[in-house]
Amino acid sequence: MSKGITPVIAIVLLLMITIALIGFAYVWFQHTATGLTSNIGRQVNRTTTQMGESITITSCDVSNKIVYVKNIGSSSIILSNTDLYVEGKLIPDSCGDGVAAPGKTFSCDLPDDIESGDSVKIVTGGGSVDEISCP
Repeated sequence: MSKGITPVIAIVLLLMITIALIGFAYVWFQHTATGLTSNIGRQVNRTTTQMGESITITSCDVSNKIVYVKNIGSSSIILSNTDLYVEGKLIPDSCGDGVAAPGKTFSCDLPDDIESGDSVKIVTGGGSVDEISCP
């Protein structure tokens, strides 16, 4: 009689193992798909912002130590994420805080040692770049 019960127990155990593996695979795929979806969403948002950011340096005033930059893109620019470089050297915290809406002009402070002919470059957080040689 024990010979008839052993195959039934083996089949039940195999079915339980199979169901457990299917459940594990389902949970793993759900977790992976959720992670990929959120990463793709963040990347799409970042790319959309980068595509909407565009700047142009309108003037460089060496005597007053100010450079004026216009947001010519379709997205607002976060000024604290905007970098100013003079002759390739980063000038930290020169564009201040706040947000520059599309079409608005903002200013960044130039260092005291700026000279006529120096190269000034502005880089936004989204990657938009403009460079000018100060007159």
